[in-house]
Amino acid sequence: MLRQTDTLLGARPPGCAYFEAFRALRTNITAAQEKERFSSLLITGARPGDGKTTVAVNLGIVAALARKKVALVDADLRHPAIGEMLELPPGPGLVDVCNGEASLDDALVRMDIETLCVLPTGATWPMAAELLGSTEMTDALGDMQERFDLVILDSPPVGAVADAGVLSRLVERTLLVVRAGSRSPEPEQRALQSLEKAGAHILGIVVNDILPRDSMTYQQYYSYR
Repeated sequence: MLRQTDTLLGARPPGCAYFEAFRALRTNITAAQEKERFSSLLITGARPGDGKTTVAVNLGIVAALARKKVALVDADLRHPAIGEMLELPPGPGLVDVCNGEASLDDALVRMDIETLCVLPTGATWPMAAELLGSTEMTDALGDMQERFDLVILDSPPVGAVADAGVLSRLVERTLLVVRAGSRSPEPEQRALQSLEKAGAHILGIVVNDILPRDSMTYQQYYSYR
């Protein structure tokens, strides 16, 4: 069953606590950028189902709505989801760019929000960790950082495969998404330890799926029912 906290905002988000939560996340990231400049951000999770891809897409949307130039990159080569979520047409993507089979301009997909571009995975590739750690990946990321105010990369969960650790060494900051209400914090603790060992600069933790308890504050303030 799809939860409210697994839905996409779209180009014209309605006024709601869900939208406000991502606005708050955008504000926190902007404040962090002002203190210590960075433009690349990896979003990953401790375990499958934490909602990392939804967070990545919605953060890209709200950042673009604030007139930031945003590149949203599907770096989950094993289970890509952004292209399907956003109903993108088939075409080249990150794999094709890294393999020299497409230029970045050819692979970037412009969205309805003027300042938002998406780089899907494109072709399939069996050696995901090796591709993500390649010189070509570093060059592609550097190119995007020169063009965009914020480059958001969605990666596989930390505990599943090596990809998140590899990517965390390339990007400037990392966000870990966890779903509220998990029975044990051990997966999250292991994920943080793994990222730290990989050399990740952890910006913070995003706690997902807490709206049913907290959304009443927004509703009461605006008299919405």
